[in-house]
Amino acid sequence: MLTSLVKNIFIPDKLGTYYTISQRVLGFSISKTSVHATQLLMHGNKVTLERFFDESLTADMSLPFADRVTEAIKKIIATADRADSIRTSLASQTAIFKGLTLPFVESDKISMVLNYEIEPYLPFPTSDAIIDFIITKSNPEQNNSEVLVCAVQKHHIIEHLRYFQAAGILATTITIDLFDLYGLYSIIPRYASSKGATAIIDIGYNFTSIAYLIDGQLTLLRTLPKGITNWAKNIAQSLSATPQDTLEKIIRFGLEKESEDPYGKAIHEIITTYLNEIRFTLDSFIAQNPSHKKLDKILLLGDGAELPNMLSFFNEQLSITTELFDTNNLLTLPAFSLKKTKKIPQRATQSLSTALITPRMQEFNLLKQEFAPSENSLFNKQIITSLFLIGCIFTGFLVNNYFRTNTVKKELLASEQEVLSTLKKLGLTNAKSVAVGIREAEEKVAEEEAIWFAFSQQTRVSFLKYLEKLSIAIDRNALGLKITKLIISQQDPSSLTLEGEVKDFDALKVLERELKNTNLFLTIPSLQKTKFTLQMPLKKNGVTQ
Repeated sequence: MLTSLVKNIFIPDKLGTYYTISQRVLGFSISKTSVHATQLLMHGNKVTLERFFDESLTADMSLPFADRVTEAIKKIIATADRADSIRTSLASQTAIFKGLTLPFVESDKISMVLNYEIEPYLPFPTSDAIIDFIITKSNPEQNNSEVLVCAVQKHHIIEHLRYFQAAGILATTITIDLFDLYGLYSIIPRYASSKGATAIIDIGYNFTSIAYLIDGQLTLLRTLPKGITNWAKNIAQSLSATPQDTLEKIIRFGLEKESEDPYGKAIHEIITTYLNEIRFTLDSFIAQNPSHKKLDKILLLGDGAELPNMLSFFNEQLSITTELFDTNNLLTLPAFSLKKTKKIPQRATQSLSTALITPRMQEFNLLKQEFAPSENSLFNKQIITSLFLIGCIFTGFLVNNYFRTNTVKKELLASEQEVLSTLKKLGLTNAKSVAVGIREAEEKVAEEEAIWFAFSQQTRVSFLKYLEKLSIAIDRNALGLKITKLIISQQDPSSLTLEGEVKDFDALKVLERELKNTNLFLTIPSLQKTKFTLQMPLKKNGVTQ
């Protein structure tokens, strides 16, 4: 949970081409009959192609097209794993393309002049459109770049976003299908280094999109308003059949029927006319690039590319090498791997190209201006994540403090038990608690000290030694000295109290002199009366043994 919270908030999810945090992407491709999706996981330098989805739109034509698309998206979301980002592509027929050469190699500088440069070529104001570009060729020596600019009116983006909003999810990136295919083409080893002229043709139900590449560089794009549905309508008219029945025949039989069969004749005539239009488009592309006078290869994809006998018909009619767009060659790169399937389904080509964030497409996104993700949303995520992290830190502190306090308490209890056990062994207490045991031990020690004090010579001379020296130094008979009290206090052993009397004042002076001569005391008070009480501070260790 913590990992998911900090993604794209406090640390970058990507450093160059390395994903610091694993990111799951779901790429969508929407056609008139189905919704395709590719789920992939990017982690470190690896890309795992996890799952492919193909959800046909419901046949209930009473439902609006948008509702049928939303329902298909919901089914895919319910089956897919939780994605960190949702990428989807617009059909190329919704966009206007223009190739430009600009005197910059930096993307940010190109962005600054893009609207001004493209405005003369648009049939609508730039304020009504979202404009972005891809760099097809960078020339650092000449300090310029060749770019393909894409302009899409905002109402197309709004309509496309509604599919996902109604399904309860938000798209994070909107691209263009032919740009995505070009990005995929540029990283497939089989195509990346190819030379000559190549055409990528996507045959859909309502449109045919053509991309023209020279030496791997995308140069021209065009969309023809012809596709499988158009074929079905024309054949139905010539055979007096319903378009739906004819469409089912085209999907089932393709171009396999014999030419003598009414359907076979009709389909061959329609496809021949269709291929003539494609030939005309390709010839116009060649005429605009005189450096390459012929087309070397055609790569087919889309629903029409998989119709029976379509590849061979292209080869025969156009006399140009034609093959299916091969996405499985991508797996020869060590960075790519499949999770559950053995190969990439042909119908997943477009959704795969949209899901992959290729070097050509890593900065392209039509979700700009009012469609850009809200900064408030990121700020709110940062606040929530900050509070969560603070809560985690505080909780961790409390837990750590609890365990440390509990450890100290256990150690203290063990120490108290050890002290109590030692006191019992010494015979100082029989108490069950340490506090009572220490108090009883202190009382016994105090009693022992009182007894020991009277005889101790460590810090003070003993009471008997003081008496001995006083009795030697003072002639009691000559002075008529009568001692009524002699105290060395146990509480305050630093002084001696002497209470008594002498026979006269001369004896009093002699007593004062003899007390000073004992050298036992720090000071001797002046004696004024024959009856006296003297408190004299003792010198430390004033009596020697």
